[in-house]
Amino acid sequence: MATEQSPFEEENNLENDTSQELLSVLLLALIQAQNSIVISEFNNNTFNVIQSQLKSKSSEVLPFLNNTSHKAIQIGLDRTKRELGFDNLTIDYSDSRFTDLVTKVFNDNFEFILDTNREMYQELQNIANERGWSQEELARRLKKYYGLTPRYINTVLTLESALMSEGVSKKVLEQRIQKRIDQLLEWRMNLIAERISTAIIEGSKDESFGYLVDTSQIDRNEYVKQWSSLIDDVTTDICLSSNNTIAEIGGRFPNGLYHPPAYPPVHECRSSIALTKRNI
Repeated sequence: MATEQSPFEEENNLENDTSQELLSVLLLALIQAQNSIVISEFNNNTFNVIQSQLKSKSSEVLPFLNNTSHKAIQIGLDRTKRELGFDNLTIDYSDSRFTDLVTKVFNDNFEFILDTNREMYQELQNIANERGWSQEELARRLKKYYGLTPRYINTVLTLESALMSEGVSKKVLEQRIQKRIDQLLEWRMNLIAERISTAIIEGSKDESFGYLVDTSQIDRNEYVKQWSSLIDDVTTDICLSSNNTIAEIGGRFPNGLYHPPAYPPVHECRSSIALTKRNI
């Protein structure tokens, strides 16, 4: 469940709504991919098939993400007009830069998901060889573990060994193992949902700033963009050092990024950008 906050309340509310929708879509897509594995029909191509199914099902969220992009742009536009005294600023939402941004954020993050899944499967195959699992057992484990990271697989297997050594019943063992898997999958997908949400909301605002300059509605010589981070005892070093830094419109901040989320490390970034008057 989303618990992070943006420095701006409007973006925070939009990020929470977007993250929750994304989390639901990603978890449902994972479940459907897992359920599509037929153990008796498992072969070397099965993994590639479920990877494709996972992305295809998840891509159904793209219209929602494009709508989120439009809302984020409007939030940024309204704040710019309100705080900087502009009477009339307009955005042509048919400009391809906005849909391109959403598609790129989705594809980049999904490539990360699929790459990690491939690493997980390789680790699972290595474990299968070490333990002498049959092809059927490998398929059963993949059906259960699909979506976990390599590290999480070992976490689950360690828990399984500990429970077996305690002599718990098979039913209790399966229940506790499944509960742990569900927790790990939700944690992973929630982090990815947060990353995508922040990148689309802040990236869309960033693209809109460029659009305003390109259409001569804002003078880049008079305005810059500013990075704001929510500061507390868990703020990461990169967000602490990025707070209140400025960048040219269309340019990179001192941290090397055009807009939040900040990384490394990969985390639920609580940063946002806005236009501000250049200090001369």
